[in-house]
Amino acid sequence: MIRFLTLIILGVTPLYVHADTELIFPWVTNNSQFRGVIIVNNPSVDSVTVMLVARRNNGDTASATRTIAPFEQLVEGTDTLFSEIGEGPGFSVQLTSDANDIVGAFVIRGTASASGSSPAQANVSTPDDASQILMFSYLPVPAEGGDSAPVVVNMGSDVADVRFHGYQDGQKVGTFAVMVDPLRPYANVTSAMFAGVVGDLYVVAESDQPILGMAFIFNSETEPSMANAVPFSNVPEPLIVNDLVSFAVDIQPIFDLNCALSGCHSGGSPDAGLDLTATVAYGQTVNVKSVQSALDRVEPFEPQNSYLLHKLDADPSNNVQARMPNMRPPLSDSDIATIETWILEGAMNN
Repeated sequence: MIRFLTLIILGVTPLYVHADTELIFPWVTNNSQFRGVIIVNNPSVDSVTVMLVARRNNGDTASATRTIAPFEQLVEGTDTLFSEIGEGPGFSVQLTSDANDIVGAFVIRGTASASGSSPAQANVSTPDDASQILMFSYLPVPAEGGDSAPVVVNMGSDVADVRFHGYQDGQKVGTFAVMVDPLRPYANVTSAMFAGVVGDLYVVAESDQPILGMAFIFNSETEPSMANAVPFSNVPEPLIVNDLVSFAVDIQPIFDLNCALSGCHSGGSPDAGLDLTATVAYGQTVNVKSVQSALDRVEPFEPQNSYLLHKLDADPSNNVQARMPNMRPPLSDSDIATIETWILEGAMNN
């Protein structure tokens, strides 16, 4: 199908180009951690010429033109294709050509892994794949090592207001908003977009402009895997939306008033080696073994296996050495319920 394309190059007046093919490589790389390779196949009897334009989110732009012989393919690293853009953050690539039988893919190699070249491959998108709502089916935030990242490319002619909605355990856990310029990409790690959320989640992105998207997942060795985001019909709104208990707003004040006191859980030699002052309390409780029990001090999602909650409970069947706090009255039922709810919700550092 013949298209009339708008190419915004180096911020100058839009240039309208006649092309039979337009392909989008949503996010390729050229830096010390990840190397990208562009693949373009020409399964036809004629030579074809392709123009490739790379765009970073900050406006940096580079271009390259290549001719591909009949039944051949272009396989070239982003370091030589776009040498003038240099190393740095990832970028999207737009391919245009007068030919109509062109297929593309790209490979990202994780060079920081033990192998030094852990590859992941993904297919390109077309403008027809763009939607104002996209589903990223799986963007986990592991408790230890690794991360994930959604990428979107604004395919519209105006600045896009993009909102990423995160979902976990039947609830919306947060919304992250960003503005993205036309034909530019945006990427961020899931852990930064939804601070304090750990575990499996999915993300739905909505925009007032058509967007393309893809998802990255990285293990603890920074080895990548990739999948395209898919168009979706609506932004899910759970029937019951509860405000999550906040560690900083709800839990730490309980510690400050009742536990992080001189001669108790603060100072150079805190009781049981547990310091509950604001700067270190989270790191010394969640997924940390107790010195008095085989249980973790706080086991996310499992209050029954969280020794901290046992220490606060008056039930003698919990077999704790002494109920806490021991220098002040017991915590109120409301404070204990708040801590239990925080653990049930995943003991997030929010």
